[in-house]
Amino acid sequence: MRFRDEFPEDCPPPEASEIGEPIIVYRLSDGVPARARDFKSLWQRRPGDQDLMGVRECQAKGLSVFTDLADARGALIEKGSGYVVELELSAGMGALQETPSRSRRSHCTWWPEHGIDYDELQQQERDRLIRARRRR
Repeated sequence: MRFRDEFPEDCPPPEASEIGEPIIVYRLSDGVPARARDFKSLWQRRPGDQDLMGVRECQAKGLSVFTDLADARGALIEKGSGYVVELELSAGMGALQETPSRSRRSHCTWWPEHGIDYDELQQQERDRLIRARRRR
């Protein structure tokens, strides 16, 4: 399988599974529908960040998704604005690994297959949060 980015050795890790059948996941985005810019990895958004080197580099080159809508909504509230977009990932669209945190048990890292057209992904808005302006 070819991935969209250059990864360090053993990335995705052996614990990651190639997507073999359709799966529904949720991703935070700045708009609906989510566009290519909403599918930038942490590595792409923070180039040269030394905190992402080494062990964290592999996960930072993947994309955060959730398998539980409530977890995605919680992450959206924490972020403060944006949308939760439901995505259907089909067979051959990359590799997926469960990478839970204490507060988001359904968090997964998705390493997309090379050549995915993000504008053509099956997606649907599931939630939105518009940050309220402060009154002066």
